[in-house]
Order: sequence, then structure tokens, then C-alpha cells
Amino acid sequence: MTNEAEKAQRRVYMGPMARFKFQDASNYLELAGQCFRVAKRFQDAGVAYKQCGRLEEKLNNPEVAASFYHEAALCFQKDDPQEAAACYLSAINLFCQRQLFSTAARLECEVAELMQNDRPLTRLL
Repeated sequence: MTNEAEKAQRRVYMGPMARFKFQDASNYLELAGQCFRVAKRFQDAGVAYKQCGRLEEKLNNPEVAASFYHEAALCFQKDDPQEAAACYLSAINLFCQRQLFSTAARLECEVAELMQNDRPLTRLL
């Protein structure tokens, strides 16, 4: 699936059609993330979801991008808490830009719980 996403990003589209290559790549990466998650390969799933978030930001879909960053953070939470915190912060920033403060606050609580369990994260924030 990730190979399909890379192929989709390399396609050459002209004008308004350029949006479709990023959308196709995002769809493939989302599917890859779901497959990795089912296979319990959470690190790979997190990477796929994080790439989805970046692509959705390019497509100017901040709410969708924030949701993908949140999914990535959930995947990274056990194996790489530093990366999880970084994904949470990306999602929080996007939700705040869209003035979805209650959702951002909920994610802040998740970051606080993550920090409580893993002390070295304080240098990240």
C-alpha cells in the first residue's frame, strides 16, 4: 500500500487535477495504516497515518489532517512516546487553528497522561 501511495504522489497532473495525486496517496496511506494496525505493526501504522496528516495539510484539510495526526499518536503511544507527543502537538495546533478548542483540550489531557507515564517528555514541550 505504501508503494501505491508513493506512485500516486509521483503521478503528473496538471492544473486543478494535481489535487488528486495527493488525495490518492492519502487514501492508500490510510489503507496501509489500517492494515499495519490490524497486523499489530503500530510503528509502521503511525508512520503511515503521519504521512496522511502531512498530505491532508497540503490539501488544506486541517481537521482531517489533525485526525490523522491523532491516529498516528495513538499508534506511537506505546513504542515511541516522544513521537506520539509530537503528533499530538501537531493535531492540537491544527484543532486550535480551526477553533476546535474542546477537542484540542481533550488531546492536551492525553499528552499530560503520556507525560505522567514518561518523564523525559518534558523537554519536548
